[in-house]
Amino acid sequence: MEQAIQLKIRSLIQHPGHEPMIEYQKVAGTLFKKARSTYIRYDDRMSGEVIQTTLKVSERELVIFRKGAVTMKLPLTIGLRRAATYSNNGMNMQLESEAERLLVRREEDQYSIDVTYHLYANEDKLGTYELALTYTEATK
Repeated sequence: MEQAIQLKIRSLIQHPGHEPMIEYQKVAGTLFKKARSTYIRYDDRMSGEVIQTTLKVSERELVIFRKGAVTMKLPLTIGLRRAATYSNNGMNMQLESEAERLLVRREEDQYSIDVTYHLYANEDKLGTYELALTYTEATK
């Protein structure tokens, strides 16, 4: 059964040699559970285009799926490099991802996910990324 939620999202992108970029969003989404995982879905916007984003959250792993202007599958496991895919405007990239930190917390009626991860292409570090989500049940 899907549950309506409200999300607050903070994302930070730090490419080597550049200033960090920080973005904040508040969006509506849905949450549902399947087997041992929790799924969070919401629509993200990039350059005016909608990107459907799904987070698959389990005890030791977070997988980020994006579909739309950007297509991505990004598995994140602490201390383990994983194959990831990214596609944008016909450009396909094979990447590797590695989580440095992954925290999933539940406090009364509020939940949060904090992840810091690194992306690599051919052993070159593309950047360090942080994603912090806080979500609560949507009020009717």
